[in-house]
Amino acid sequence: YAGENSDAAVGLTVSNSMYTLALITRTDIGVNYEGWTIDECDDFYEKYNLTPATSEYYYNIVRKSPANYLSYYLGYRKITDMRAWAEEELRSYFNLRDFHKVILDAGPVPLEFLDEIVGEYIETTLAEHKREN
Repeated sequence: YAGENSDAAVGLTVSNSMYTLALITRTDIGVNYEGWTIDECDDFYEKYNLTPATSEYYYNIVRKSPANYLSYYLGYRKITDMRAWAEEELRSYFNLRDFHKVILDAGPVPLEFLDEIVGEYIETTLAEHKREN
C-alpha cells in the first residue's frame, strides 16, 4: 500500500494519468485520422484489458472533440522534456518551483517559444551561480 501522500502514490497517479492520456490520444488518431469504427476501437481497448464500455466512452469523446486530448498529451511531453533538460543542465541548481514559475510566467505561448524561455532560464541560473562562486 502506498499512502496517498507518498512519493509512490504520486508516481502512480502521474503514470496512470499519462497512460490514460496516451490511450485517448491514440484513440483520437485511430478514430479521426484512420477512420476506426467502434468495433475497431473495441479491439484496440481489448488489447489493454479495457471494457467495450470504456472504449465506447472515449470513442464518443474523441468524435465530438477531435485533437483535444492530443494537444494536452503533446504539451505534457514537451514540458516534461524541458524539465529533464533543465535538470540535466542545472544539476544541483535546479529548483522545481523556479522551473514551474518560468513556465507559468510565460503565459499562453506556443510550445516552441517555451524552448527559448527555458533556455534563457537555464543560462540565467547558471550565470547567477557562477557570480556567487
